[in-house]
Amino acid sequence: MEDITKFMIGVGGAALLVGGGMALGMALRESSPHRLPSSPAAPKSPLRQQRSRLLVLAPPYGRITTTESTGVVSLLERLQPGPLEVAIHALGGYSTAVDHIARAFKAYPHKITAFVPYRAMSGGTLVALAADEIVMNRNAVLGPVDPQLAGYPAHAIATLLETKPIERLKEEWFVLGLESKKALAETTRLVNELVTSPAAITRLTSGTTTHGHPISMQEATELGLPVREGVPPDVTAAIDQAIAFSRSQELPLPY
Repeated sequence: MEDITKFMIGVGGAALLVGGGMALGMALRESSPHRLPSSPAAPKSPLRQQRSRLLVLAPPYGRITTTESTGVVSLLERLQPGPLEVAIHALGGYSTAVDHIARAFKAYPHKITAFVPYRAMSGGTLVALAADEIVMNRNAVLGPVDPQLAGYPAHAIATLLETKPIERLKEEWFVLGLESKKALAETTRLVNELVTSPAAITRLTSGTTTHGHPISMQEATELGLPVREGVPPDVTAAIDQAIAFSRSQELPLPY
């Protein structure tokens, strides 16, 4: 089995291995022009030498899709046994993809450390919660994980179903209401598998705040989440590199 070291998921919509110039899951070297931007060689510090298994999860436009989840699961199956570090920069993602990654992390038999230099919101928070510990920068944020359907909070849709007479509901809202209840139950069940603090579970899933209302490191600590401060500079630099590359691939806005 091949030992995969320093890899990146989601840059340019593909799976890249950082450092080795190898491709996973697709013939990226032959069929895609996407490459990580070159940077001056930095002197190797002891910290940099020790961090040989860093997964950078920074999907384009911040959305975790099945492209990322397939890449992550494939990598986990090919890794040699040992601890894993994951740097996350995401606004959220599709529930199917996020749940897939979170459950794969939870089942991983060795320690996983999640690094959040800037933000891991919504689905990014769920992925981070599946790690054994979360390391954040002082101003980094997590976020609520209550599901959203058709651009609306599932809690609001479910409340609509319960409070408005059914004869006054359009069929699509009735269907969305039923699906919202399922999504809420599924998300709450997963969070209960990942989190032990009742206060944290309520804050993450209750929908009592807007979906984008951030959870600071201080609040995460008060809620009883396994967080601490101190993302290493080279991990932040890896996220910065991924952000810069994603921006370089974006199409210019029309005038």
